[in-house]
Amino acid sequence: MNTLPRLALLTSAALALTACGSASLPAAPEDQPPATTVRGTVQTWSGTGTVSLPGSSGQTLARADVVADGTFTLTLPDASALAGLTRTAPDALSEVGCTGTVTSSDAAARGYGFATLSAQDTAGTRSILAADLNVTYVPPRATLRARAWLYADRATRLTGSLNCGSLIGASSAPVAVDVSAKAGWNVVGVVVNASYGLSGVSASGSMSATTDVETTWLTSDELVSQLPGR
Repeated sequence: MNTLPRLALLTSAALALTACGSASLPAAPEDQPPATTVRGTVQTWSGTGTVSLPGSSGQTLARADVVADGTFTLTLPDASALAGLTRTAPDALSEVGCTGTVTSSDAAARGYGFATLSAQDTAGTRSILAADLNVTYVPPRATLRARAWLYADRATRLTGSLNCGSLIGASSAPVAVDVSAKAGWNVVGVVVNASYGLSGVSASGSMSATTDVETTWLTSDELVSQLPGR
């Protein structure tokens, strides 16, 4: 899974955050079918261009045109396009930029995932991600909520704990993982809450299957700009 950009919250401003506690993404409904497309809007867009899903070997796995208002619908690659690219399902999931141990209920399950797309318009080419940062100032609070996409060649449940501190500029951010993946493409929600006190940064979060909805895509710099003091 392409890594969520490390620098997204890796600034001094991130040290002013206080935990939001119960913030989360909606759970995927039981009857939600596997995803077949990514529907989104690029937050800052200029003219015409494309978004693409680059493969691990540099190839393009999928590409979609983006209209003038930044909206796009990207058709996700099928199993044949992913031949030779899949890994064990836990390995695919852990590549969101976190480290730790995740186990699969079916050890033979294989997967492929991504968290970023490449956007190209008249302003240039950049990496974008589906994320938002909720911030309040008194007291200062913020929660990072992001989506990633995981392909599984069979149904499996992924459970465990990952340290996602790199996503919010903390040395440790334990994230409880409980992803019930269906065969096909799954939308995975990553939520990280951070807090700062006299003792330093404290953070925790969760990772689970979430709803398949239209998403807003932005660069890590645009995400950072929402932080207090930026």
